[in-house]
Amino acid sequence: MTTTTTRRLSNDPRTVKLCPVGEAFLAAQGDPSLFVSWDGSKRYGYVSFADPTVAGELTTLSRRIAGAGRRQRVRYLNGQVTDLRRANLCIERGGARGQAPNLRRLGDAA
Repeated sequence: MTTTTTRRLSNDPRTVKLCPVGEAFLAAQGDPSLFVSWDGSKRYGYVSFADPTVAGELTTLSRRIAGAGRRQRVRYLNGQVTDLRRANLCIERGGARGQAPNLRRLGDAA
């Protein structure tokens, strides 16, 4: 059974659900503040943090937890952008080029 922890967002009353992998990643980054960002229509959102390795930029936390690379998208299986457990994250490959996406679901075992 996987332990789930929660953290508060700095700019939103909601909390973020994290798996042990996400919690360990944030601890290694010095426990940064988490922010939720939305597109103009508030239809798509993501949780981000100020990455100390990239000066002045926010990094999307789900991409770091899932290990997504360039030209890969992370989808939330249950539709909740604040649920950052690995079992809820899915990497899509190839969808950006007009091909059917190749989905890889992430579980607690990497």
